[in-house]
Amino acid sequence: MTRYAIDLVQGTLVAHWSTGLGDIAVTVARLPSSAREHDSLRLAARMTRLSRDCWRCYTHPASAALNRGSGIAGTRRLRERDSFGAVLSRIDGHGTCVDAAPRTRIEGSARQVGQSLRTLGTGPFADLVISDVLCELDAVEQAERGDFTGRARQAVTLSCEDVSPPQIASADALLREDPFGPVGLFTRVGCTAAAVAAAHWLYAATAVTSERTGLHPTQLVMDGADPARPAAADGALQVVAALHLGARTREFVMILIRNALQVADGNLFGAPFLLQRIPASEEAGDGTRAESEPAEGYRDQPQDVPLTLLDPARPASDLLESLVHGIQGCWEAYERHGGEREAGLGARFVDEVREKAAARQALLQ
Repeated sequence: MTRYAIDLVQGTLVAHWSTGLGDIAVTVARLPSSAREHDSLRLAARMTRLSRDCWRCYTHPASAALNRGSGIAGTRRLRERDSFGAVLSRIDGHGTCVDAAPRTRIEGSARQVGQSLRTLGTGPFADLVISDVLCELDAVEQAERGDFTGRARQAVTLSCEDVSPPQIASADALLREDPFGPVGLFTRVGCTAAAVAAAHWLYAATAVTSERTGLHPTQLVMDGADPARPAAADGALQVVAALHLGARTREFVMILIRNALQVADGNLFGAPFLLQRIPASEEAGDGTRAESEPAEGYRDQPQDVPLTLLDPARPASDLLESLVHGIQGCWEAYERHGGEREAGLGARFVDEVREKAAARQALLQ
């Protein structure tokens, strides 16, 4: 989403958003000379909230809820998406329904933006703010069409409850060109689609490396895990273990991402998954006890049970980074095996990984 801030030195309202590589910032408008700091900050906060609510229609589409059989959630999301058309009237304070209670979060956020604008004063400043809001709505609609250029580039960093086959195919093509994770994987396609494709290619890399080293694919993931991000490594490990048993890539990866998104909303989507992890967590807790008598009250201490293996704030990006790291780890294990470096070893690794990925292509989508 776009975040808005006040540049107190320049006296301007600024908008900035991520591109997958870094943030872009633009000046929306110069603040009125009479604007008080707290009123300006309130406007920036309300515009950020409106952006968040609008982009949620992209990350949590109605189709994803309806596909899960949740008719109530699907209807509510459809209503939110339909309220894009009411944003301008809610901000302007004109129209037949502006005095009625907002029917959606988007309408409520838009009305609050309008209230802030009327506090700061109408005129050219308000016109520029409204123009920027309309640009934000256009960016969401552009991302829904799969066009991640311009302001819609921020969509590549957003985790989604669903992902289209064309986006996965685009990410798969980038990895086929460079299985080690090219920059375009993070900047040209949505991170959810990129995570699905990267899972497919990580499994191919583990299969190739397993044949060369004799190590199990899951062992390769554990050996090459980033020690600074153990939870993310667990996510990659679960992916490889599931694909090794024949799971379809998109289906399993989306379970992990949807679960994390539900946790971020304060819900629990993967109850069966959590129930499986409780015994493992208890065993891990038992393993940390000393051989001697445990400390007083230790047995009464509850063990931590993670509700999700991914960062709830950015699950798809978190998983993608771990999967790409895993591919690099496979290459390092492949290279180490056999002692002296062989000529053309890197090219051979890439060719073998491409061959494995192609052989399992039917299970990608």
